[in-house]
Amino acid sequence: MSVRKDDSYYTSVTEGQELISYQVPANGKEWFIEEFIADAPSSSDGFVALVWDYDGTPEYIMVSYTSTHRPLSKSVVGDGTKKLALVLHNSGDSSLVMGGSYKAKEL
Repeated sequence: MSVRKDDSYYTSVTEGQELISYQVPANGKEWFIEEFIADAPSSSDGFVALVWDYDGTPEYIMVSYTSTHRPLSKSVVGDGTKKLALVLHNSGDSSLVMGGSYKAKEL
């Protein structure tokens, strides 16, 4: 039996800000990421990303500068410290409303 580990984060991101929502898989637990959804303005000022090991050696699983809905087939195995992060990044000079979500299950 698998356990759902979905996450979503939608908000206004002020200029020059990066907001992060994350989960930390337990040591030895495998998470299978099935889907990524991004809602970002179509500009180079902001992006939505799904990042594994955000505070360590980041692996950008998916990055979107526009709105997108993508199926994924990616597994990560936790060590109790690595973060699966949903990142909302705004490098522009005005606030952007953006968000993202992913669907994952613990195997």
